[in-house]
Amino acid sequence: MIESVTERSGAWKYAALSEIRKIASKNPGAMLLTEQLRAMVEPIIGAPPNDGRAWGGVMIKAMNLGLVENSLQKRGAVTSHGGQKTVWVMKKELPLISYSEQAKEFIKNCVRGQ
Repeated sequence: MIESVTERSGAWKYAALSEIRKIASKNPGAMLLTEQLRAMVEPIIGAPPNDGRAWGGVMIKAMNLGLVENSLQKRGAVTSHGGQKTVWVMKKELPLISYSEQAKEFIKNCVRGQ
């Protein structure tokens, strides 16, 4: 279910991954909740275009790409009434991310708009 929501997010998910990569490279070892990353990323790229649950899929993709790691710790999230959520560790060694041409164009246009 979450994967289908994320897939419908189009180029936005690539922009989100790009911003997560920047945050991780500037804050290696930092332990953050998804809601904390959202608070840093959404002012730059905007909210997911179709569904806030797209962040779940983005975080799984970020983990699979090696940008973040599951700390196996949980912490209460303000945005979900204190519900226990995964604490992510920002990775020190970051792989290169291959973006589709559509995502590159989207990111280039976002940079022009700043």
